[in-house]
Amino acid sequence: YGRKGVDHCAGFPGCFHRGRGCGGVDQIIFASINIIRDYEVVEKFPVSLPDTIVGIVKCGNPKCITNNEPMRTRFHVINRDDVTISCHYCSQVVKSIDAKII
Repeated sequence: YGRKGVDHCAGFPGCFHRGRGCGGVDQIIFASINIIRDYEVVEKFPVSLPDTIVGIVKCGNPKCITNNEPMRTRFHVINRDDVTISCHYCSQVVKSIDAKII
């Protein structure tokens, strides 16, 4: 209790591998939270992709308001199988392979 540690951070902002950001939106759905006591995993909780993603992915549309004004991005998940999301403001569709993590 009281201490946190990150052993593996693939797919999250700030994670670097081979000199570039690694992971992506599609890897977030494979994450899990482990509760560790006395150096042993006692509980595991799977992390699922939420219905709305806020402030994590950059919109690919250069005319989108999120690229021209200081505001957080907001995407809605439209397909969980191939992780396709849609911008709340301009409706630009982004597939996980094309997603740019902020």
